[in-house]
Amino acid sequence: MHLKCTGEHLQAHSEGGKADRTNIVAACAYCNRLRHQRKEPPTPEGYKALVNRRLSQGKWHGLRL
Repeated sequence: MHLKCTGEHLQAHSEGGKADRTNIVAACAYCNRLRHQRKEPPTPEGYKALVNRRLSQGKWHGLRL
């Protein structure tokens, strides 16, 4: 269930984000939930950098598959 694909809004509706294809990307439910549990979710650019950094290190998140 954690790896279920969800639609992630890069910019939240509450911050003026729109429900269109330029603002929605695929994300697993686990990562989507964790991103929004932060006090200040990263910007889309900051989150992209985080994803790229984790992938270059050969890891993504703490789930054991």
